Amino acid sequence: RDRAPFYLTENTIQRAFSLAEQRGKFQVDAVSPVTAAADITVPVLLIHGALDRETPPEHSQRVFNALQGPKRLILVPDAGHNQSLSGSVWSDIEEWIDSALQQSTPRGGNRIKTDRAMPAYVQAVRHR
Repeated sequence: RDRAPFYLTENTIQRAFSLAEQRGKFQVDAVSPVTAAADITVPVLLIHGALDRETPPEHSQRVFNALQGPKRLILVPDAGHNQSLSGSVWSDIEEWIDSALQQSTPRGGNRIKTDRAMPAYVQAVRHR
């Protein structure tokens, strides 16, 4: 219901889900982000615009609540849909990555070489 247009009735939405399940040969509940989050134990960072009207912040809050491992939810003030990655959020992202990598240090104390372990786009954020 979160992303459905306000003018659609609950009955219309349920019929659409049923049709999608029939034609797509899947169960809507089986592909729920909240259901999937319950099985995730690795560190997860969620970033959501506090003013997002397309996917309300409550959606990310439900996913966050279902996560089992280390997690953080950043609600970016004054940001709508697709506007979250701006301003000071980048320092929060870098801090989260550093923290998650430190938590994954092997018991022997040898730190994973982070520049090799991270994708290029993350390295760019760290070295800007």
